Amino acid sequence: SDGQYFGGWGGSMDGVVAALSCLTGPQDTVHLVARVGDTDLPSFVQYVQKRYGPQFDCSWLVPDPLGTNHHDAVFQEESESVRITRVVEPIHEAELFPALVLGADAVIFNSGDIDTYDSSLIAQVKRTYPKTTVFVDVHRKVDAVDDSLQIFHSGWQGWEDALSHADVVQMNRKECGALLGKKIDSIEEAESAAHIVMDRGVPRVLLTLGGDGCIVGIGHLVRRIPVMKYGRLVDISGAGDAMGVGFVVSYTGGRSALEAARYGSAMAAVTCSKLGYPVPGDVDMDMLDAVIEEAQRHW
Repeated sequence: SDGQYFGGWGGSMDGVVAALSCLTGPQDTVHLVARVGDTDLPSFVQYVQKRYGPQFDCSWLVPDPLGTNHHDAVFQEESESVRITRVVEPIHEAELFPALVLGADAVIFNSGDIDTYDSSLIAQVKRTYPKTTVFVDVHRKVDAVDDSLQIFHSGWQGWEDALSHADVVQMNRKECGALLGKKIDSIEEAESAAHIVMDRGVPRVLLTLGGDGCIVGIGHLVRRIPVMKYGRLVDISGAGDAMGVGFVVSYTGGRSALEAARYGSAMAAVTCSKLGYPVPGDVDMDMLDAVIEEAQRHW
């Protein structure tokens, strides 16, 4: 933006941690579970705890001798195709469940360019910890790797079996379109898509539409939340991650799914007003209350 740039670890993990750092504090504990290159691990832990706070428990990060996976992904010229140098081993039950034994209000499943967790974990977590809110950001889970280690849009065969065990599923219109095998251009098509996803067993759906706001599906009810604005649009990096975190923190705090979606939308709006990912002090719940109140005056 305006020739500026920002540095950081990057990726979906950084986006989620950044948003959580604003809405949690020392009284909370957030357990991070992911594979990180063994040579990167010390610097990543230092980065997280120095930039975002001591509430982030990095003891469950899994050192990977093959390196951190985002080091191996390279976009091919101007296409969406991505060439990687290896297939990433996803997170399995043995890595995730020890952290859950400590108790959790919510588990956020967030993937990157390729599968970074075993999708059967969604059902395993919900069966074992029925009171834990399971939130899945479909993100780019719809991609796959072919024999030549090229990423392509594959859809997600059998996604109903995994996502029906989640409490809330979030995706953008492109990701939803890949699941359903259809383009989603209009608001009406997005509303119809939300109904289809819920009819196939997903209890709550957040379908983000950029400047058109988001669709919230709860049971068989579909509502649209218009886009919220805060200051000037500067940087959309991490907006989807911020949306999800705002929802999860609000929902597990006792708000309804519809109310929580408004907090998620407000969190995304504030995040987009700043260059780079937010840090503690950039956003808090009082600020989100004010953004929602102002938005509702114009709806």
